[in-house]
Amino acid sequence: MFTAGQKQYAESIVGALHQLANQELFEYIIHRDFCTVMPFIGRLEEKFYHLKDLKILLEGRSLQELVLIDNRAIGFSALHLTNGIPIADYEGDK
Repeated sequence: MFTAGQKQYAESIVGALHQLANQELFEYIIHRDFCTVMPFIGRLEEKFYHLKDLKILLEGRSLQELVLIDNRAIGFSALHLTNGIPIADYEGDK
């Protein structure tokens, strides 16, 4: 799990998913502290965004084995466009 969310949030969500699935779904939790902070250019409402650089996951892996599923394509598009799958925001619809 690679999220731009805070560590405590990520651990809480992953814990709930593991409990619902009754098994461990994610071996690692990589959170905001591992993202690269990048400035937005020409945007007024947000001054920066968190870029998820898959290179931190390459020990023993290749980029061809990694996929990012993200509701904010900007989080992966600058470096790993072909590894990203953009999705809609989750608004609570089960």
